[in-house]
Amino acid sequence: MPSAREADAKQMTVSVERIVDCPFSLVLGEADVIFAMVESPSGGVRVPYRDLGLPFAGAVKHGVAVKFRRQEDLAEWGRFHDEIAFDWKAQSRWLPDFQGVLRFRIETLKTRVILNGTYRPPFGWLGAAFDRVIGNHLALATCRDLLGRLALALEARWASERRASPSDLTTPSDARPQDHR
Repeated sequence: MPSAREADAKQMTVSVERIVDCPFSLVLGEADVIFAMVESPSGGVRVPYRDLGLPFAGAVKHGVAVKFRRQEDLAEWGRFHDEIAFDWKAQSRWLPDFQGVLRFRIETLKTRVILNGTYRPPFGWLGAAFDRVIGNHLALATCRDLLGRLALALEARWASERRASPSDLTTPSDARPQDHR
């Protein structure tokens, strides 16, 4: 149920995805680590200045209270695995709360990570007008940044796993692409 400050605003959706150089088998266990990072005082959500069209390094950062849970992924029929549902509370009346889900799909030897979410702009019609001009852009940039940080962490974890025991983690010869000339 929307609060009084959100009552006149339409629920908005955001969807971003990224291919991560990490096998599907490793991804779901590591995603929990990422949400712990977001929950930490140095974590939170952020929007890089470059995504705002500003020519300098850094980001606008804001702490959020995050709750996440594993649940059965019902969006991919025929394969049973989990997804991660999450809610973040912006802890500011100026920013919307966000409800989302992270889904993972096999992409050859990599993984496609998909973030879908919804939010309701604060302040009714005024917030909805702001959202049409810049708010949705900020939401997309925030989700892209979160997915980018997730991708970097997963790829770093996979690289360290390969360094730790390269013989166990190499691609089997029958799974390598074959050159048929």
